[in-house]
Amino acid sequence: MTINKLYGKLRAYNWKNYTTLFFCIILSVVLVTSYALIYFSPTVQTILPTGGDSRKQAIMIFAVAILGCAVFTTYASSLFLKFKSREIGIFMALGTDKKKLKKILFSEILLISIVCCLLGLILSIPVSFGIWKIFQLVIIDTREMAYQFGTQGFIYGFIFCIFVTLCIFLLSVKFINRTNIIDILNDQRISEPVHEVKSWYGILGAFFMVLGLLLGYVVPSIVINKLNYRLPSIWSITYIFSAVGIYMIMTYVVVHAKRGKHPEKYYKNIISTSMMRFMGKQTVKNMCVIAFLIAGALFAVFYVPNMVTGINENIKKNPIDYTFTYNQSVNQISKKEIEQ
Repeated sequence: MTINKLYGKLRAYNWKNYTTLFFCIILSVVLVTSYALIYFSPTVQTILPTGGDSRKQAIMIFAVAILGCAVFTTYASSLFLKFKSREIGIFMALGTDKKKLKKILFSEILLISIVCCLLGLILSIPVSFGIWKIFQLVIIDTREMAYQFGTQGFIYGFIFCIFVTLCIFLLSVKFINRTNIIDILNDQRISEPVHEVKSWYGILGAFFMVLGLLLGYVVPSIVINKLNYRLPSIWSITYIFSAVGIYMIMTYVVVHAKRGKHPEKYYKNIISTSMMRFMGKQTVKNMCVIAFLIAGALFAVFYVPNMVTGINENIKKNPIDYTFTYNQSVNQISKKEIEQ
């Protein structure tokens, strides 16, 4: 039996690991490409004013989606390689040449990436169309809101596919270049424990999370309303305090456990608590990625209703039935010029 046939039998036996990687890559490509198809469609590009807040918010949501899906896919790939470590380690222990294993692994990764990316790009078309129809049904449905297909969205989806493929290949290269066979064999069993933290660790994490939200969201609004000044874009880096705070809170939740006033609950959950500590870093990473994706999804979901509500409120309070919208860099028409 050749090594390729043996590798194929192992692939068929561990099909669940391949299914997980397939699902993660396809889902990421579908989400990013479908959003790009909608945002870069001629309809949206015509409706949204150039340089307006709506475009900035849409681009920010797009950036969050790209970053979140990239992290999600990269982490899924690292788990896939973690499961593959036993197979690769056994082949190396039997004396198989590392160049031969590298060729087989890279060919497999390339095939998986091409198939998943191609399926993701194809599925993004009906998904984007379905999302647009839901938008028409819930928000607005006029003749000008017809769905138009834009090729520019596909370009961004293709670039994302290349980026994801490169990330997977870099992880594969780092994985296969290990020289210690024992490390490769035991890679799937390696634990990532987190050391015990004090109670103040969680309190400090909550403080950092609130501080980041105040500095990044509340302070710019106060400065605009009180001082009529817009803070520079670099000010958004203050959100990093919230990211650090979320990480600290997740770490505290995972590893901090005491008997307290109810020792029966502590001993009842001692096995699950110990397992979470034993795989602490991996658990914290999973929870942080989930929190990041949920935050981006909630921002995208609530942005449109919040914007529509604000516009309707302004229309009700406005005594005039029309408005002029300008960028800050454009000189506004004066009252005298309007009367003329």
